[in-house]
Amino acid sequence: MKVSLVLASAYAMRGDVRATLNLATALAERHDVEVISVRRQKEKPFFPVGPKVSMRSVVDARPGSGTCCRAGRCVPRWRCGGCCATSGQTS
Repeated sequence: MKVSLVLASAYAMRGDVRATLNLATALAERHDVEVISVRRQKEKPFFPVGPKVSMRSVVDARPGSGTCCRAGRCVPRWRCGGCCATSGQTS
């Protein structure tokens, strides 16, 4: 069975993230499990993730990823109007 779990950010240090990643790791023993993070701001999650769990993200907000995130709004850099290039702020 395919199981998909969605989090606002699987890379944060919060209880809901820890519980979801633990659940994903446990379910991966018998199922095909993926965790979908709406926003990715770090290279790897704070909490451990089992090797059988696949990770995906909708918006990659890491520096150098091609996405501008200011004031909580993430847009492709080509749509940010140059705010990131001039100010140096990406998150």
